Amino acid sequence: FPSHDRLPCTIYDTETPFKNTIADAQEAQVILVSSLKMKNHILLAWHYAKNVFSKSSIIDRRSGYDISLTSHSDRVFRVFAAIESACSGPNKPKRAILFLSKEDIPRKLPSSLERLQLRGLEIIFCENLRPHKKQQPYLKINEKFDRPLITIDDDVFYDSNLTSRLFEAWRKNTDRIF
Repeated sequence: FPSHDRLPCTIYDTETPFKNTIADAQEAQVILVSSLKMKNHILLAWHYAKNVFSKSSIIDRRSGYDISLTSHSDRVFRVFAAIESACSGPNKPKRAILFLSKEDIPRKLPSSLERLQLRGLEIIFCENLRPHKKQQPYLKINEKFDRPLITIDDDVFYDSNLTSRLFEAWRKNTDRIF
């Protein structure tokens, strides 16, 4: 085999290209993380503006599904963004319910949640059932189940068509859980 120092190609170099590849990957990772942080800040600003200025309802009483979520600690002050994003599509839920336990409630409800209440958000106070707080209280307050429940997380921005797509998938396969 020819010696690698005679070849014009650097792929045989055991140190320099490998170090460059790691540095390039780390730089790309930093750029990607910075881009994602910027995107999150832009989305948060967008949903905040929508929360402050929008008067449109986040629910549709003719709809065929409900949305529920819970929040805790300082997330209560940012949960509006998840609700705004999940309820921003063309098909809105029949009910949008935020379950909070007594431990989750700040001294005063954030203004963002008060504005969402005016647009249709229901806030129901319940015991702290940890991760089951999204479903268990819902099961207790409903006598019959004639529509599906979509549970969402409080720290995610949702695609505006996600809930519609989930509902349509459920309508095609009502015996399945998605």
